[in-house]
Amino acid sequence: MPLEFNRMLPARLLPFFTAALALIVGSVGAFTGGIWAETGIIGAIVIYLGVWTIERRAPRPDRSFSILAGALLAWMVVSALISVHPAISWFQTFQITSFLLPLLLLTCPAILQYLRSPKLFPVVPIVIAVAAAALALELYLGAPVLRFFKGPQAAITEYDRGFSYLVVFFFPFLAWLWVSGRRAFAIGLLAIILVPASLTYSRSAKIALIAGFCVCVCVYFLPILSRRCLTLVLFCLIGWPFAVRMFFLKHFASLSHLPNSWRDRVEIWDYLSYRITERPILGWGMGTSRTLDFIHPHGALYVIRTEAAPHPHNVVIQLWVEMGIGGIALGLAFALLTLHKISRLDRSLVPFATGAWTAALCLSLISYNFWTDSFFATFALTGLMFALLNGQDARPLS
Repeated sequence: MPLEFNRMLPARLLPFFTAALALIVGSVGAFTGGIWAETGIIGAIVIYLGVWTIERRAPRPDRSFSILAGALLAWMVVSALISVHPAISWFQTFQITSFLLPLLLLTCPAILQYLRSPKLFPVVPIVIAVAAAALALELYLGAPVLRFFKGPQAAITEYDRGFSYLVVFFFPFLAWLWVSGRRAFAIGLLAIILVPASLTYSRSAKIALIAGFCVCVCVYFLPILSRRCLTLVLFCLIGWPFAVRMFFLKHFASLSHLPNSWRDRVEIWDYLSYRITERPILGWGMGTSRTLDFIHPHGALYVIRTEAAPHPHNVVIQLWVEMGIGGIALGLAFALLTLHKISRLDRSLVPFATGAWTAALCLSLISYNFWTDSFFATFALTGLMFALLNGQDARPLS
């Protein structure tokens, strides 16, 4: 009896625990990006151990994601061995491993049956709407709450990361509202999200939301053509560093019309494109992009960039400059694999999942360090929500 009770207790608690994870990132996560990593990693471990206890055997992560993760870890080791700064690369490899492996646990198909809660999808959209409205008010008033707790010097841009993650995460709940027949509420949720998007200083979040929604609409009406176009775009992105280099050389005068944050990105992408050319096959080593020469050949022309950037602000350039051709291949494999997984969802969910995928891609192309635990946690938690939604009846309610 005690043994059976120990197995039944996790089965009863896991649905509430999963709903709590979504509620935390859907509310607090709108204001701070750090909570996403803690919630995702700790949540993944607790869920995995709970299901292991119930089934008396360790659940197996998705095979394709496991193979890809294994290939990534192996290539990171190679990258560290040939790195120009081995200590940096080994430390970066350890960091990535510490969050990649726990988050991989959320891909286990066996865990889904224990995580579904009848309250999850009805409640979380309300919480997201309230959090987005509260964030909009905070931004409109000039962040008084932020400055009360962190002082008058606190930058309002501290809200950028959390909101940009919310832009990705809200798509499965938008999907549930739309597919379940609550379309007026779906439009209302989108309208509410647009308010803080209009007020945020994060142009990356604005672009991610607009691009994600536009792709969602395109896939809704033209699923096959849209998928082919997205695949083509992925391969075209390989030329990103060289396209930026050409733009810098041929349209240098027009850079003065860009906002400082975007000119800074162009300058970063310009000098790193030359570092890619210098070591295109194996790269310079994991985490070494912040140590590379930024002066040659155009450093004297830079207005914003006066030192090496902390990270490339672009996933294509980061993978290539740090990991070489292998990094680009692994990045493409991850993007294509996730697109393939999306295509296997219920047809009614595919447009929304593709919208979330597009929003995440946009953020990785213009904003954050790709090797950020909170960023990967956003991928994993959003994917988990779609997987849970996929197991429910996707037909409109009568």
